Amino acid sequence: MRIEKFVLADNTLRRVVGIMFKDKNFIPLIFIFPKESILLPTIHSFFCPPFDAVYLDKYKKVVDFYENVPPFKLSISPKFPSKYLIEAPVGFISKNKIKTGVSIEF
Repeated sequence: MRIEKFVLADNTLRRVVGIMFKDKNFIPLIFIFPKESILLPTIHSFFCPPFDAVYLDKYKKVVDFYENVPPFKLSISPKFPSKYLIEAPVGFISKNKIKTGVSIEF
């Protein structure tokens, strides 16, 4: 699968702000973390619209995902080390048939 239209969150400020205060039809945001980890890609959903979260390893293969993350959730972490995170509008996972092990290009 390939994502054509997205915004990169490749620095600390962009990762901190994420999709906070966006409307529900935002462009997918791809986080790039400094290294593969379970702790670094931990996020929250305070002030965010509901969204789908997809965690990828350093090879851009899906290692974990969450559908329809509600607002104001304190902690969302991958089960396995991740280098990338995609925050996308609700429905992204089902529409693209995202499963563990699927490769995603961007």
